[in-house]
Amino acid sequence: MRGRGRPLAIGHGYGNRRDLLEAALAVPLDMVEADVWFARGRLWARHERRLGPLPVLADWRKHAPHGLGPWALSLGPLYLRLDVHPLAVDEALARLDGRLWLLLDAKGEYSRRAALSFGRALGRLLEGCGRDGGVVVCGQNWRLLDVLREAVPGLAIRYSVQTAVQWARLWPRLDREPPPDGLCLHRSLATEETASLLRERGLGFYCWCINDAAELERVLALGVEGVISDRLDLLASLVRPPAG
Repeated sequence: MRGRGRPLAIGHGYGNRRDLLEAALAVPLDMVEADVWFARGRLWARHERRLGPLPVLADWRKHAPHGLGPWALSLGPLYLRLDVHPLAVDEALARLDGRLWLLLDAKGEYSRRAALSFGRALGRLLEGCGRDGGVVVCGQNWRLLDVLREAVPGLAIRYSVQTAVQWARLWPRLDREPPPDGLCLHRSLATEETASLLRERGLGFYCWCINDAAELERVLALGVEGVISDRLDLLASLVRPPAG
């Protein structure tokens, strides 16, 4: 997917709740990001981790830039939320209805067998919605992404790279494994040097999480393919630059 001569505008976390999906659909964007977990044969959109068999979700408050959402209780730096009326990825795709693409950040650790089941569920979802071109999958579990692509031939995947340790691990992997379609690169790693190295490899990158105008200008100068932000107003300015 291309942004018509500009980087893609990607709403960070706006695919994780129904109210956030509606907010994203009200502004000019290209894509929304959602965190996805595989459980009970289906894909579920949320950032929080489930507390074992209990219908309770937990996460750090710093990971909730858009508020805690319904049925939530703040506990210092953490919060809990009841897993009531969870949002399935198929519902999110139906709500987007082709107007925006979906960037799925694959969460969790899975055996190879479970990862293949994850991939088959994703493949069925895409076939059922007729949206085989409307989804990109990213994540820091690169092994999982490779298995998902094995299960869904042609699936676009992007390795997420957040730390210097991951950056160092990336290069040997690129030498021995089929490359991803690109990266999702944390802003702290987005420099002229890293951008140059990626260009030499033919790998573009989305950059997260860009939340101020100065940082936006900096990564635009690096040739970023997509900008992931919590701020819809900043993303709207990327899609529709101010006159003059």
